[in-house]
Amino acid sequence: MFKNKKGFTLIELLIVITIIGILAVAFLPTILDAPSKGRDAKRLTNIQSIQTVLAEAMVTDATAYPTTSTCLSLVTGQWAPYATSLGGLMPLDPSSSTHSLVVKASPANLACDKEYAYVANPGTGYSYGLYAKMENTNAGNATCADLVIDASDVTPSGVKDCYALLVE
Repeated sequence: MFKNKKGFTLIELLIVITIIGILAVAFLPTILDAPSKGRDAKRLTNIQSIQTVLAEAMVTDATAYPTTSTCLSLVTGQWAPYATSLGGLMPLDPSSSTHSLVVKASPANLACDKEYAYVANPGTGYSYGLYAKMENTNAGNATCADLVIDASDVTPSGVKDCYALLVE
């Protein structure tokens, strides 16, 4: 009377689709954050490269650290030798969108668009500071409220959304 049919029943298909949906929802945040985590890693690498070049120049050339706070896209003046050591260009922020960084620094505020910031004598005994705005709050080591003020930043105070490399 009944023939032995091969295939899946509707219930079996619905169960498999439900399981795949649950797994997709569970892993979606990790998959979506991967590009921003990669950009944050590139920012850290860029800042560490700049710091290495500055340290080597200090030792080998017996030059002083630059004394003017600036955004790090300049390849002229006091930054020309450092840019040469970095391949001719200062590294830029890897973000494809506007990634502004406004540093409150003496003598004037720095407004850096897709750039890193160099602050001479940032206080508390440091020779200089290198700053980057991070996309992921767990990648930073400083709060923007304490070190960096970004006009478009609406993160609450205490969220570590900036990275500061301070050198004595």
